[in-house]
Amino acid sequence: MAGIRNDRHGARTFIATLDEGASVLPLDGLRRANYRLTLASLHANGGTSTWDLPFGFDGKGEPDIATLTKTWSTALVERAERAVQERWRGARSYVADDVITHAPTAEARSKLRALRTALEP
Repeated sequence: MAGIRNDRHGARTFIATLDEGASVLPLDGLRRANYRLTLASLHANGGTSTWDLPFGFDGKGEPDIATLTKTWSTALVERAERAVQERWRGARSYVADDVITHAPTAEARSKLRALRTALEP
């Protein structure tokens, strides 16, 4: 689930489902502006995870996917770093094979692999 906000008064919600580990988030009808993209995942165990990312458009009026991907990668690695450094109970889940495989950039995958070695005995 994702929420898009471009001001303090309104938000739009979009639903995305996973299909073989990938998701498509249709963001139809957005005007060119800067937004906050809040991604929320709902887990089978009742837990949730949220991510708050800036989202906007490039000079050509296209969604700025490159910046969004970079921001997402940074947030993913920072959360994993915190989990490993603070020895969260579920820290291994932040550096699991499927997380590394689906990380959005090669740099993020490399950093997540390095973090995983810090958890190995």
